[in-house]
Amino acid sequence: MDVTPTYLAMVRMTQRDPSEPGASAGILDWFEPAPGWDALEADLVELKLKLAAARTEHDFEDIGRRVREIATDAMMRMVDLSMVPAGDAPPGERHAEGWLRLLLESRLSGGPNDDIRGFVKKTFILANAVTHGSSDRVVGAVATTQALITLVRTLQAIERSEDNQTEPESDA
Repeated sequence: MDVTPTYLAMVRMTQRDPSEPGASAGILDWFEPAPGWDALEADLVELKLKLAAARTEHDFEDIGRRVREIATDAMMRMVDLSMVPAGDAPPGERHAEGWLRLLLESRLSGGPNDDIRGFVKKTFILANAVTHGSSDRVVGAVATTQALITLVRTLQAIERSEDNQTEPESDA
């Protein structure tokens, strides 16, 4: 075999120090996305990349802001005017707290769902804490990102369970 190299090249690959702020904390996302959630899936991918690249206080605060926005978008997919009690005015278009209350009352009511309702509420509270710099910046950003992914997957599971419910057959 007669081969004459015409050039030499070297590829240098590096890996970030995992103790460096913003380094990947192993965000888990185990679930198949639901159909129709493509825009939110793209937002989740973007958020994971932002978290991996975060370095400054503002970067981490932005993670909290984006989590709030994405959580609100996910929640707004699940709400509609039929959830508003008769005679009440609906919350504003992006009034997350008002819509969240209606979502929890209509789709997750009752004692058995107390823990799920608490988790959903705490996800928004944690995102606010990260946004305003009132939590450990790296740990808070990782926790709120992971909570958001779990929240989105939970909302998708609720949607799927409602889509799969069928009317019971009558014994007529």
